[in-house]
Amino acid sequence: MKKRVLSLFMIMAILVSCFYVDGGENSVFAKGKSQNYHIKNGRIYNKKNKIVKKKIVKIKKKKYYANKKGRVVKNKIFKYKKAKYFAQKKGALAKSKIVTYKGKKYYAQKNYKIAIDKIVTVNGKIYYANKKGVLKYLIDKKEYDANKKTEDSKSDDKKSDSSKSENGKTDDGKLSDREQITPGAPIEYYDPLFPHNDAIDYLTPQMFDAKGDGKTDDTEAFKKLFKEAYKQGFDSYPGAENPGWRHCKAIFIPSGRYIIKGTVIGTFSNFATPPMFEVSGAGRETTTIKYIGNEVLFDDQNVFGFTTFRDIEFAGNDSDNVLMNFKNKTNSGYAQRLQFISCSFVEWKTIINTMWSDQMLSEVTFAYCKIASCGYIEKPCKLFVLDCAQAVNWRFDFTDIEGFNGDVFYYKQGASICLIGGSVIPTSGNIFNFDLEDGSNTWTAGPNNAHHALCYGTRFELKKNQNGNKEKDSTLATSKANLHDTASIMLDCCGFSTLDNDTSQFLIFNGALNVDFRDCKGLHQMNICGNVTKNGWIMPKMTFSNCNDLNIDYLVQNSKLVNTQGANFVKNYVRVMVDNSYDFYLGNKQYIKTVDGLTECRQVVNLGTINKDSNEPDEYNFIELKNGKVVTTKPYGYVKYAEITVPENSKYGDNYPVTVSIYNGDTKVGETTIKFGSNKTYKIDLNVYSDDFKIVFTHSNNISPEVAMNFEFIKY
Repeated sequence: MKKRVLSLFMIMAILVSCFYVDGGENSVFAKGKSQNYHIKNGRIYNKKNKIVKKKIVKIKKKKYYANKKGRVVKNKIFKYKKAKYFAQKKGALAKSKIVTYKGKKYYAQKNYKIAIDKIVTVNGKIYYANKKGVLKYLIDKKEYDANKKTEDSKSDDKKSDSSKSENGKTDDGKLSDREQITPGAPIEYYDPLFPHNDAIDYLTPQMFDAKGDGKTDDTEAFKKLFKEAYKQGFDSYPGAENPGWRHCKAIFIPSGRYIIKGTVIGTFSNFATPPMFEVSGAGRETTTIKYIGNEVLFDDQNVFGFTTFRDIEFAGNDSDNVLMNFKNKTNSGYAQRLQFISCSFVEWKTIINTMWSDQMLSEVTFAYCKIASCGYIEKPCKLFVLDCAQAVNWRFDFTDIEGFNGDVFYYKQGASICLIGGSVIPTSGNIFNFDLEDGSNTWTAGPNNAHHALCYGTRFELKKNQNGNKEKDSTLATSKANLHDTASIMLDCCGFSTLDNDTSQFLIFNGALNVDFRDCKGLHQMNICGNVTKNGWIMPKMTFSNCNDLNIDYLVQNSKLVNTQGANFVKNYVRVMVDNSYDFYLGNKQYIKTVDGLTECRQVVNLGTINKDSNEPDEYNFIELKNGKVVTTKPYGYVKYAEITVPENSKYGDNYPVTVSIYNGDTKVGETTIKFGSNKTYKIDLNVYSDDFKIVFTHSNNISPEVAMNFEFIKY
């Protein structure tokens, strides 16, 4: 019995000497001749049981890394001999798989090294590993040319990972086919902006041999790019024989300067159905499409619609170049809903040229964009040509338009746009130019539908021409419209910040124009100029509401209106209304005093008495007429006469006469004597403009009458 027990202990001792159980790892590692390392208590040991430090070792077909203290590195990316590796949860190094570390994905290659600055393929999906190793998904493998192999593709290529150095070169020092087409853009800065179901990944111009080096002509590459994006579209509408309706494969344009010499999209594209493109750059400071042609970059005449461009700089060449022609044929519904998000536009004559159509060209949006350096004084620009009456609901959200010479919005038809925020700063020219000829369709938008231009919180700067040419001063608006109410602008909470430079032409009325200012600031130096002709002004008008710094005296004295019709002044004037308190007519640098059909406006003067019950001024104001009593008031406008109504007062009768004198500043402009014996209305002719009246009551009575009277100014 004792011999059997002894034999059993000897067998167990032999087994223990052959295998070691690591409690920390819960794993068993062999210690035979083929095993040089083992793990014990979380540390790596060699055959002589000495701790291994700062070294990758192989244990039972897996690799591990011992740090400087000999401990197994776990769940971490680490560097070893200038390469990166990923140690998994139990310490084994990852191999031929995608791993996640701190929320980012990396690819561990067959040689365990993390892929750096190269394109890799995993399960048919192609990724780009940036310079830090972070993966960015590109496109399904099937979309690539079959001859363009990656280092992980399942092909007949016998070269393994070990045949390439860390910079992606093969043993002979040449770049592989895959590395040769790797985009040079910092794709790591790009996060796809397209909803998952709205586009299938994206295409890049580099896939079609674009260089983006600022020298090479990339026109053909971009033509192929958009054509392929259309071809790979999906979600065809019922009954469509061709793909591409609404949805296309998304396009990403990496950093670079792409030279384009011709039209990229046009009728030659032969799209069977109207596609919706999603085009994004790496940022408007880094991705530039430079058009050096003299025609149009995107000739969208019934070609595409519902398209978004993001984070791209579109640069022209100071020539007669157009970014986009925009037209929609009858019953097509093609060209609609364009969006430009965070884009910039420089050196264009025209950004969008709407061409006449009886169809909608609506829902055009420019959001967080920058438009600058367009046009010259000798060769002005027309940035947005509105020649379609249904070019409506155009939105410019927080978009800055600065440093241009020419027109921002050039109206040939009754289109409508809306500005929200942003700055508009012309060097010369007009922000709104209504060149509406007889017979043009102006009624789709405008007062009977909506204003042609709505501005909310926009900042405007108007400047004098630096060469002293007043005709080239910048202007808020000009109009040649010949029909009443065919051109209109409304400005709400807008600011005018550089009117102190005495701009000679704030508004130009050579035709009809309605301008409505609400809660605007900086209007203390605004003026009007224009030529009054027989066929010119037909009741243009300006309305001001709560514009506290409006200087009407400056408006009158500095408006430069030329009357070429002599005494025939009936229809040649500008109607001005302020806070609904007065309504006057301005023409030929003065207020017009005699015009047929003018409506009078009455302004009640509060003499200071308030009804105790209603807390409102009495219809007839009670006032104690002490000798020398003064009442001040601001009529703001041209006053024809003052009207004083005094009810009968038996206490005073006609025995206590009181003189009423009205002063404009320090100059007496009218006077009358009132009595209290019977109901009577007194009239004081004034015929003077004023914004500061002083009413003085004087008498020689031995007592001060306390009487009721109603005092009103009658104005145009």
